[in-house]
This record gives sequence, structure tokens and C-alpha cells, in this order.
Amino acid sequence: MKTYLTLFFGLFMAFITTSTYAQQRPDREKIKALKIAHLNDRLELSTEEAKAFWPVYDSFEKKVREIRRTQFQSYRKKVKNSENTTDAEAEELFDKLMQLETNRIDQLKKYFAEFSAILGAKRALIVLHSEEEFKRKLLREYGRMQHKRQAPKEKPNEK
Repeated sequence: MKTYLTLFFGLFMAFITTSTYAQQRPDREKIKALKIAHLNDRLELSTEEAKAFWPVYDSFEKKVREIRRTQFQSYRKKVKNSENTTDAEAEELFDKLMQLETNRIDQLKKYFAEFSAILGAKRALIVLHSEEEFKRKLLREYGRMQHKRQAPKEKPNEK
């Protein structure tokens, strides 16, 4: 059980980190544009496919974002008061988070079927893979930016 809890927590935090990063930055629109370009590049959509795909994808993204936000809010409230949380409350929170995760998986299944109807199953799977690929790419870039900011600056030689 602890292994599953640890695994779930790690995955949960990865999703939340990406979601929170995109929501708090003023360049959220730029990130969204990069994501759209990434998906367009990976999917090679025709004009007709794009007209059918993007409204469904936007709905999918909104639904998943709502679920993640609810997960984060539920978790954050309990963590702030973790010293006062009982075992029963912790189990209740875990059950709630599992229910939200189940809901997220149900949404993935639903939208995979919708994506498959538009693009075919192979390309629908590419949509889901490209989502994760983009998140990893975004986090790597964010890490590089943080590293550059923290790198010590060399002083020019004074003569």
C-alpha cells in the first residue's frame, strides 16, 4: 500500500507541477501555442481533421485541468494542517484523490475514443504520448532556465 501511495504521490506531483507552472506564468499563452505547434507537428493534421480535433482536444484539456485543480486543492488543504490530520482523515483524502484519479482515467478513455473517431486509434495514442512528451520537454527547459539563473557569473578580468 505504501508503494502505491508513494507512486501515486509522485505521479500526482508531476501532473500538478506542470499544471501549476502553466497557470502561474504570464507566458501561459506562449506555452499553449508551443503545445499546439508540438501536437500539430506530431499529428500532421489535415484541415478537416484540425477542424474536428481542436474543439474536442480543448474540451479534453479543460476537463483534465479541472480534475487536477480539484486534486491539488484537496491535497493542499490537508497538507497545510498535516499535524492535525488523523489517520482516518488521511485515508479519506487518499480515497478522494483516488476517486479523482479514476475520474481522470475515465476522461482519458472517453476522449481517446473521441480522438480515435477523428484521427484513428494510432494517432489518438500519439495525442496522449505527445502530451507527456511536451510536459517533459517543458520541465527540461524550465530546469535549464533555472540552472542558468543560478550559475555563478564570472567577473571580467580587471587590469
